[in-house]
This record gives sequence, C-alpha cells and structure tokens, in this order.
Amino acid sequence: MNTTFEGFITAVQQHYEVSKNGIYSCFLWNPSPAQLRNLCLLLLENNLSKTDEEIFRVFFQVPEAAPLRRAVENFDIEKFKALGNFLRGKSVRPNAVSLNLISILVDFQPRPFNKYLKLNTNSNVAVVSKEKQDFRGVETFFYGLSESKEGEAVKSISIKQLSRIGVVAVLFLAFGYILNNAFFPEKECMQWQKDHFEKVDCNSTNQGIASVNEVVPINEREINLKKIEVNKETLFFKNGNPQVWYSKIKGKMYYFNANGTHPETGKPLKPITDYMIRKYVLK
Repeated sequence: MNTTFEGFITAVQQHYEVSKNGIYSCFLWNPSPAQLRNLCLLLLENNLSKTDEEIFRVFFQVPEAAPLRRAVENFDIEKFKALGNFLRGKSVRPNAVSLNLISILVDFQPRPFNKYLKLNTNSNVAVVSKEKQDFRGVETFFYGLSESKEGEAVKSISIKQLSRIGVVAVLFLAFGYILNNAFFPEKECMQWQKDHFEKVDCNSTNQGIASVNEVVPINEREINLKKIEVNKETLFFKNGNPQVWYSKIKGKMYYFNANGTHPETGKPLKPITDYMIRKYVLK
C-alpha cells in the first residue's frame, strides 16, 4: 500500500466515491462552495473530535481561543472552490492543509496525513490475520457442537454453508432496507418552502414550489425558522432581548422569528434594533 502523500490523496479520492452516496450525499454529490461551507457548519454542530477541530483551526486560520463557527460563516466562500474541484476530479493535488479538511468532509480514516502515514502501513496484515482467526473459531465451535451429541459426527454445517447463509441474510436485509426507503423514506433533511422549513426526504430533488432551494440535513436550531410580517404592533423585544431578526437584500427588508442564517443567501441574520424599526417599520 502506498503510504506516501500521493497514496493519501488516492485513498481520500476513492473514499469520496463512497461517501457521496452516504448520509451527507446532499452536500457531496455536487460539492459547490456553498454546500461544502454548509457541511463544515453542520459538522461543527455535531462536536468535532480534538484532532478534527485542530484541522479546522489550521484551515480556517482560527486561534485556539477564538470561536470556530463565526470564522467558518465569514470565510471567503470562493476558497472552497478548490476543494470542490478536487472532489470532482478537476484538480489532482491539493495542499496538505486542504486535504486534511477534505478527509473530514468525506469521513476518511485514518486522518490526518501524519496518522495515515503511521498507522496504515501494516493495517492489511492485521485485518487478514484476524479474519482467519475468527473463521477458525466458528469452524471449531460448530464441529464441536455436532460431535457432542452422543458421538454422532453430524458435520452438516460447514464454513461454506455458513457463508451462503450469511449472504442470503445480508441480501434479505438489504432488500428490506431498500423497500423501506423506497416506500417509507425517513425525512431527515429539510428544505426552505417560501417562508418556512419543511422536513423532506434527503434524496428529494423536487419538493413543492421551492425546488430551487437546497435540501440540507435537519438543523434543530433552524428547523422552526420562519419569515414573518411586522408592523408597529409587533413585539420586537422581550425583557430587552430581540424577538425579531432581519436581512436586508437590495434595499428590501426581510424579517424572521428567530436567529440563524438566511435560508436562500446563507448570510447570518441580524437582530432587530430600534434604529431599524424607526427607519423601516415606523417610517
């Protein structure tokens, strides 16, 4: 196995072909800069390991004490284009810092490169040895069980038969899984529908009137985000805390019921202020 940096590049590329059909397929199948940025934010929500957090801080150039999420949200989104080009096969050699981040996005192990270099050299030998030991144990168990019945050597269950049974069982489970997902897909993603998020199947490509909006994994912090109308009777503050957030696009104000990011532009929403109320609501 090639344990050089070129080997690490090849291994990550091959793993991407598997991961783009996995749980984060909606981000990885067509890895645009916005999709890769959103995947980074989602992984941050899921609590990175210490090693992965260090990789994030190196790539986004964030000091240890500084908040990571804000840095990712404000990062130049065009810099994700090189990562997407690598995943699509348009570029063949990213730098080590970028490749370590990509290995997190596609969930390749072992990572980062220095760990791959140390642990991957003898991994194949260890795996083959363990498999041989496991099969010898299964064979001994079943033969011993057969011979214990009054000396009758009923060795009807061989390793080959066990393998066939296992294959049939796996095919049966896979068939059931496919049917379940085909007719009763779990709605583990969400999509912006005009003025609110709706839960949808992650494999959906056309959901209602908002088919142009991205299908993204459910974010519990933003699933209840809604676009609202405001007037002078609206409760803008409660105990001094803002109850309305806004985004200004081409001079037009859009109001929301909670903090988060604008579902169509990806820009962070801003808390309402007395100045904005006087200028745009009470004018």
